Amino acid sequence: MFLPTLCSPPNTQLEPTRRWIIRRAAQLQRYAASLWDVSSRRSIMKRIPLLVLLISALFGCTQEAQVPTAAAGDGSLQAFLPQWEAAQSRFINGDPALWKQNASHREDATMLGAFGGHEKGWNEVGERCDWASSHFKETGATETFEYLNTGVSGDLAFTVAIEHQQEVRMVDQEKPAPRALRVTQIFRREDGVWKLLHRHADPLIEKKGGRAAELQRTGEAPVQIAPSTVP
Repeated sequence: MFLPTLCSPPNTQLEPTRRWIIRRAAQLQRYAASLWDVSSRRSIMKRIPLLVLLISALFGCTQEAQVPTAAAGDGSLQAFLPQWEAAQSRFINGDPALWKQNASHREDATMLGAFGGHEKGWNEVGERCDWASSHFKETGATETFEYLNTGVSGDLAFTVAIEHQQEVRMVDQEKPAPRALRVTQIFRREDGVWKLLHRHADPLIEKKGGRAAELQRTGEAPVQIAPSTVP
């Protein structure tokens, strides 16, 4: 029967599109036209466009109802971020264990860390993590996160943030000091759990151009943290 076919689309997320609905509506139009005489047929023909519009509007509502799926994904990221922030706080106290637990151990993991250089693959990223964290002393340092943007698409997510670190003490420092980084991170859902896939971090400095920026980049001039980055 035609009507069961109309009401029961194939079991796939890609098939029930507007084109599919319009195609089925056209079939309905031909089906209805075969059942009535000429006068009745004209009446039916006038009603078919309205039926198409109503079905299309219903399909549009169905599409809108699916929007919370993305929001649900974003919610799972928001639930994960406090765990990741805790890992970051332990990292700047010389303990990288939690950071490593929340990072991807796959070969496409990458790192562009604030201490320079670059790494790809967990063997390199894991060693980099241990090396970088060893530069920090346990001081009870804390970190706050100013998220400029976050987003989720399927099993990938990203964050753009300013990381404000307080009471951080490097191994070559006599006293703790504040530190601020600008950070972009990509996370991937692996076996249902968010993992860090990529991190790019560098010091947040005052906006400068020309020779002053080059001297600051090469370390020939002192790095000045932008005043607004220190709480």
